[in-house]
Amino acid sequence: MPPFLQIPLYILTFVVVISVLVAAHEYGHYLFARIFNMGAEEFAIGFGPKRWVYAKKTYLIPLGPNDPVPESGTRRSEGSALEGGDQSHTIEVVDTPTGKALRETTHFTLRPFPLGGFVRIKGMMPADDGSEVHIPGGFYSKPPWQRFIVLFAGPAFSILAGILLFIPVLMWDGDAVPEKTAKIAGIVVGSPADKAGLKPADQILEINGTKVANVYEMIQQVKDQGGKTISVAYLREGKQASTQLTPLAPTSETPVLDRDLMPTGETAKQAKIGVSWGYRKVPLAFPAAVARASALPGMAIANLGSMVKKPETVKDNVGGPMTMFSFTSMAAQDGIAAVIRVAALLSISVGIFNLLPIFPLDGGQMMVAVVEMLRRGRRVSMRTQNFVGTIGLILVATMFFGVLFVDFNRFFGKPSEPPAKIRTVEPKAGSADQNK
Repeated sequence: MPPFLQIPLYILTFVVVISVLVAAHEYGHYLFARIFNMGAEEFAIGFGPKRWVYAKKTYLIPLGPNDPVPESGTRRSEGSALEGGDQSHTIEVVDTPTGKALRETTHFTLRPFPLGGFVRIKGMMPADDGSEVHIPGGFYSKPPWQRFIVLFAGPAFSILAGILLFIPVLMWDGDAVPEKTAKIAGIVVGSPADKAGLKPADQILEINGTKVANVYEMIQQVKDQGGKTISVAYLREGKQASTQLTPLAPTSETPVLDRDLMPTGETAKQAKIGVSWGYRKVPLAFPAAVARASALPGMAIANLGSMVKKPETVKDNVGGPMTMFSFTSMAAQDGIAAVIRVAALLSISVGIFNLLPIFPLDGGQMMVAVVEMLRRGRRVSMRTQNFVGTIGLILVATMFFGVLFVDFNRFFGKPSEPPAKIRTVEPKAGSADQNK
């Protein structure tokens, strides 16, 4: 592809991926809002002052015997500046065989800045006088348990969308699994392995007299040997040979891998000799693909827990818009399967992030609903809501600017050390960040 077409393709891929993530998340909110007869004025992909309506959905909201009957006409929405400001919507009171109802319409829209989205549910803005609980079809007119489910549905659909995206990719494109033997795919130039004369395609047979059958066993024999000289027996072109080398003593913690060379969510200081391994794609049957995809949220939560325990690892495990754009751009170079993988992982990450108990994230609002359930439906005071909301906004703003700072350092800051040069048999045989 000509270079002048690559950047537009990367931007388009990024916008499509973000839009799919937003649509999945917001559809969860929208679907359950409608199940509980809440009115949804707008389902928007993107933010900004202008909107393009591509679909409309009209429905009836039944009025209960104690609900106030509003006058038909045009009302102003409660849209924030981020959502494009106030928007007008029409309310029509109609008679049905079961009583009076409101005929309302949801506008499905696109807005110019595709870095988010929203579902504007009626009556989501608390009022000082508590009148939000009297809005027919409004969010706060419903019991706390229904509001909890509507809030939870967004993150749940994000996680579910990620799993559903990943399953067909695992069945069609396959899961990346390490080669069965401890065969070297790449050598870091200047590493202990390189200095000891090891080469790509060499197969490690023994370390300090202990046989190793695969990469995992090789890692286990090396990880605690930092600064110590070890003997390595290997096979090259059918001939066995041996050498000695001294693994690099670890200066920082790296992810601990399981037998399948997947991150366990833990980190530890592990010695390395400077080799990377090869991998192959193995298509999975449907049950195995479901099991593998369903394990991803647990792995993401474990990784989040690890970052909480060891804050110094955060900068290596989080990223903002530039990191997301970088990932989707690299995936676009590798094809549609790689793009879907990135979209699935990002969707799961978005879902888990939104479950954090911080206001105004979904998790924070869910906590308010839980408190009100414990209070048997009594609303939390506006003073408390404002206090919690202020603290939450400060935390969210801190996280937002934090990831922007990480992005800036990652892409524009001076690297602490030059990237390692990898010598491989084939250009894509291994990965620099997999060297051990």
